[in-house]
Amino acid sequence: MDSSEQQIVVIAKLFGGLHCQAAVDCLKAMRGMEIELPKGATVAHLIKYFGLKRSAKLLFFVDGKPVGISSRLRDRSVISICSMVAGG
Repeated sequence: MDSSEQQIVVIAKLFGGLHCQAAVDCLKAMRGMEIELPKGATVAHLIKYFGLKRSAKLLFFVDGKPVGISSRLRDRSVISICSMVAGG
């Protein structure tokens, strides 16, 4: 089995200023970036990949559905990570 069979590729999008924390270009963050992760990776793996703080108030969506940090990712899934923002 070659190493590519043990990897998945996901499309990650960052919103709410998270691109700054992850040191990623704003447009790339909003349009989506292809990220290679090990098969069986979770949202937590993606948080670690970007160097985001797990204690931050974050919302996660996989293919448009809300999920938790321990949700497993599938190949070619689109993951949106948003910071909770309040206004008034």
